Amino acid sequence: MQIHPVERDPMKLTGLATYSKEEGVWVVLCLEHYIASQGRNILEALTDLVMTIEAEILFDEEQGNEPLKRIPAAPHKYQSLYREGMLMFNTLPSDFENMKPDLQDIRLAA
Repeated sequence: MQIHPVERDPMKLTGLATYSKEEGVWVVLCLEHYIASQGRNILEALTDLVMTIEAEILFDEEQGNEPLKRIPAAPHKYQSLYREGMLMFNTLPSDFENMKPDLQDIRLAA
């Protein structure tokens, strides 16, 4: 059985990034849906986050559910950190051009 990618409009999502000194990893969190990822560098963490969100979207579509509706927004403390944070990316680097969802406005936690 051949699976064809589903065509859909990119989702506009925002993220919060922070560096964990204890673990030596970057952590990136999606604010609209409480999904997080980590990596040895910021691009690895972003790539994993985008791929995780895409997998969640595909799962929901396979189940006949609205994509990501079952995943709540990040807790308010992360929303506050985002508002106080420094802008890292207004849009993702060109490596992410063809990836969906469209994760935008990534801020570094203050």
